[in-house]
Amino acid sequence: MSSKSKQLVISSLEELIRGFNDLSGFLGAGVFAPDGRLIVSHCLFGLLVDRVGPELNGLFIDAVALLERLELGRGRFSQIQTDQVNILLYSYNEGSSAVVAEDGKLHFHTVLLLEQDSSVGMAKLKLKKFVRAAAMLLSDATV
Repeated sequence: MSSKSKQLVISSLEELIRGFNDLSGFLGAGVFAPDGRLIVSHCLFGLLVDRVGPELNGLFIDAVALLERLELGRGRFSQIQTDQVNILLYSYNEGSSAVVAEDGKLHFHTVLLLEQDSSVGMAKLKLKKFVRAAAMLLSDATV
C-alpha cells in the first residue's frame, strides 16, 4: 500500500474517531496495534491517550492472555471503572490467537476513556459501531 493510501486510511480513522465527540462524558479514544503502537487517537481536555493508552492496551493484552491460559474463552471487551473515569477496551481480531498478531489477519484494540458518571451502555454501543467501521477501513491497509 502506498504512503498516500496509508495517509488516506489514517485521515479516515481520525475523522471516524472524532465521532465520539457527541458521546456524553467523552474524554479520549485511541486505536492501537496489538504491540501497543498507537495508530490514531483523539482527546479532549488535554488527556494524553497516546500516553495512557499503551499502558491500558498492555493491561488488556495481559487479561486476554490470562483468559486464554485459563481456557475461559477469548476476551474481546473489558470495562474498568475508577473513581475518576470509565475505561472501555475492545479487541478486533480475525486471528486464532487472542494475543499474537498473525500475518494477513486484522487485529487492533480500541481504548475509550469517559467521565466517571457517563452512560457506559451508550458508549459501548457507539464503541462497537466504531470498531466495525474501523475494521472496514483497516481491512485493506497496513498501518
